[in-house]
Amino acid sequence: MKSMSKNVDLKKQVVSEITGKIRNAKSIIVVHYNGITVEDVTALRNQFRAAGVEYVVYKNTLVQRALKDLHIDGFDSVLQGPSAFAFGMKDPVAPAKVITEYISKSKKRHAEGQSRYYRRKIYRCNRSFRIG
Repeated sequence: MKSMSKNVDLKKQVVSEITGKIRNAKSIIVVHYNGITVEDVTALRNQFRAAGVEYVVYKNTLVQRALKDLHIDGFDSVLQGPSAFAFGMKDPVAPAKVITEYISKSKKRHAEGQSRYYRRKIYRCNRSFRIG
């Protein structure tokens, strides 16, 4: 029982962290990254970090809980499969810029930006961002 309680407490902490990031982010892009290599992820993380973007992998179910707590709907169809989240904490266009630059330089095709969250609204990406 003690181990189960620690697991629940840990999940609650992660949901709280996600909720805080969503509240404070100027934009969010959901990135699906099937088949991307560790080297590619490291390069992408470095580019995100340099642009002031927080790139994090969370379990979809925990993100769904955070979104529900914030009364944000519309992400369910996007939160399928391996997902990472690019939080634009300072510049709302920084996550999209980094992904677009990375794609054009690396010619990768395994991950994609599915949706963007900006000004409390969800937008489907007009262009599929593919990486990996």
